Amino acid sequence: MMKKSLVCLICLILASVAYAADFKVGEAKYEVLSGSSVMLKDYKKATGAVTLPSKVSDPKGGAEYTLTSIGKEAFKKSAITSITLPSTVKEIGEKAFMDCANLKSVKLSASITDIPRECFANTVSLTTFDADFNKITSIGNKAFSGSAVSVEPVYIAVWDNNTYNKYGLVSNEMKKKGFNPIIVIYPSANEDVAANLLRSRQDPVIAFTDRFAGQHALDILKKVYDSSYIHLVERYVNDKSYVKDFYHNYTGKLPSLRQFMSDQNTEYHRGPNLMIVPRFSAYFGAEVMESGLDLYDDHPSNAIDALEIISNNKIDAKFRSKLQRFIQVAIESPEKLRFEYRNIEPEERVKYNTELTNAVRVLIDSVYLVKPELNEAEADNMVGFFNNLLMGIGADYGLTNTNLPKWAHEDILNKDLANGRHKDDYERLLMSTERFLKYPNIKTEDYPYTMALQLAALCGTERWKEAAAYFPKVHRGATDNGTDPVPYEIEYIQKAINDHGYKAVAPTYQVKKAKGGSKSAKGSSDDGGSLIEFFTDAAIKMGVERYQKKKAEKEFRELYYQSLGLDKKGRPKKKK
Repeated sequence: MMKKSLVCLICLILASVAYAADFKVGEAKYEVLSGSSVMLKDYKKATGAVTLPSKVSDPKGGAEYTLTSIGKEAFKKSAITSITLPSTVKEIGEKAFMDCANLKSVKLSASITDIPRECFANTVSLTTFDADFNKITSIGNKAFSGSAVSVEPVYIAVWDNNTYNKYGLVSNEMKKKGFNPIIVIYPSANEDVAANLLRSRQDPVIAFTDRFAGQHALDILKKVYDSSYIHLVERYVNDKSYVKDFYHNYTGKLPSLRQFMSDQNTEYHRGPNLMIVPRFSAYFGAEVMESGLDLYDDHPSNAIDALEIISNNKIDAKFRSKLQRFIQVAIESPEKLRFEYRNIEPEERVKYNTELTNAVRVLIDSVYLVKPELNEAEADNMVGFFNNLLMGIGADYGLTNTNLPKWAHEDILNKDLANGRHKDDYERLLMSTERFLKYPNIKTEDYPYTMALQLAALCGTERWKEAAAYFPKVHRGATDNGTDPVPYEIEYIQKAINDHGYKAVAPTYQVKKAKGGSKSAKGSSDDGGSLIEFFTDAAIKMGVERYQKKKAEKEFRELYYQSLGLDKKGRPKKKK
């Protein structure tokens, strides 16, 4: 009897506890989770726009609770049109808003990180979904199945062996247009992890954070797509002798990757099924920021164009390595620079003329013109530098391997005078040639071409009076004191000086018989002195003062980056 009474007492106590844990406020049923928080257990009779309070009170006992969660199927099939959750709500149960056909707008609290299974399934009217997508870490299976919009990864970042999903709102219209989350690949991304992610997507969209993605990109794509196609891409990149041999009448300019792949198909009569073109698109240059993904490109490239970019990046990387070495040697071992220059192939000198010229500009401005004295090797290097400067000027007008005659025939001087584009380069050319010709034991008459370059630079900087005075001496050197015909470039410069109101007068030469009966020419008039009369040591001093704010011996890597138009850390400069 005693035992029976005890059992009844326990049942009564449990019943009272269960009763105390549940209460209603209107049509909303709440369940107490702890001493201070409650879960909205059932509100299926809710209609219209609903804004839930952060605090609710038990109407019977008056106790106040904090609303922290929404229960499983709490609003299922209800007639609500909108729902706003307070910041106190941290969890939502499965199927909480399932089959709410009239639900158009949802505002979640920033505390919610997970959207569970089938939570918003079949919300066919849903158009607005406000949430802190930076806080969301997971979306349950079929969470938005049959809904008008869904929360899905808009990009998936891969670094090392890790992945990170950034969620956003995706409409059905976006899906109809072929929406795909962007796979963001860092340089450190594990190739297998990235490849597996790409395989799971149809026609994936890739964003390489490395703007110059090359071999790493090929290694990943090689694991995903037809090996024969990617193998030929790699061969195009790494085996130039094979490419040249393939084109028996090689003209000195390699074809594009697109042309090469097309010719390979034609040559071997391969059908479309034997060389399957990969299907993907790619951005180059991306940065993951708190606000989202910042892409350097406005539009992605298709697979063929992307592979062209990747292959060019790989080829460019080889040249950048050579250029880095070139700058290092120019600073640290100038006597070896001529040998280092030979490692840059003629094709590369043409293709990368701008990069090479930029490197030369930096070396001249920051090192060679700033040093108080040049050694013999550095003086010899100056000759290559000012020749490259002239090639850089010509390259801006579509000319390759520009020399002084080509510069004159293309009327580059007058074009430059009209737009002022290369005034700094002419200034460098002037100071570089002057520096070279002032080197001990140099006889200016032994370097007529250098003197002619110096005269051209005077014209480019519009120092017409000095150019007119220096012209006779240059004329003597260029014609070997009248024994050789006057080069076209000298006549061109003479006309330019005269057209600007100064008189460039050629010296007169006497012709007399030399010993043995042969004729020789000897100038009879004074050429007005050498350029040194107009450019004393003050010219060098001016150049040094102009660039003295720059460090004389910058670390070669920073110079290398600067020559490529990158920032000091070697990263692409942010677009404005």
